[in-house]
Amino acid sequence: MKLLAVFATTSDVLLAEKVGKSFGGEVVALPEELEAGCGMAYLIECESIEWLEEFFTMNNIRYEKIYKVDNI
Repeated sequence: MKLLAVFATTSDVLLAEKVGKSFGGEVVALPEELEAGCGMAYLIECESIEWLEEFFTMNNIRYEKIYKVDNI
């Protein structure tokens, strides 16, 4: 499933990109219908929202919310 994580700061989203590079995630512009502090998001294909939450927690990455997306 495709997941989109949003962040309050640019440094947080860039940390997610750096740490998650081996998983194939990428930084993308935040879709207009969503709100977040930095205007960028992290898009990744993974097995579950819980997996991504745990990944962020284990790597001390602060995020605001994670959305399941279909058409990005």
